[in-house]
Amino acid sequence: MSDEWTQISGNRVRKKISHDIILVKPYEDLKMTPLSCPLCGFLFCGMEDISTYNFYKVCNECTLQWAQPHYAEWKNGWRPSTDEMKKYIDNRMRMPTYLIK
Repeated sequence: MSDEWTQISGNRVRKKISHDIILVKPYEDLKMTPLSCPLCGFLFCGMEDISTYNFYKVCNECTLQWAQPHYAEWKNGWRPSTDEMKKYIDNRMRMPTYLIK
């Protein structure tokens, strides 16, 4: 079939693979944001989480707790230990939901 991608409406392109299969994808690769924080595992719950994920690759709470206070080390790959994360997650789990942003 066709080896070329052709432009269709919006920012999408298509490619015919066989007589009954057509692939459709965005023309440009889109930045994907996960549903939960890769560090703590809590679900993202607002634009702050998405914004801080785009810069620090963690949720807003982890940014405030870990990334900003250790900014220089964070840029060089530092992450909290497993024990520190376990304590942090346990504390967040005990927090009443009305206090969570």
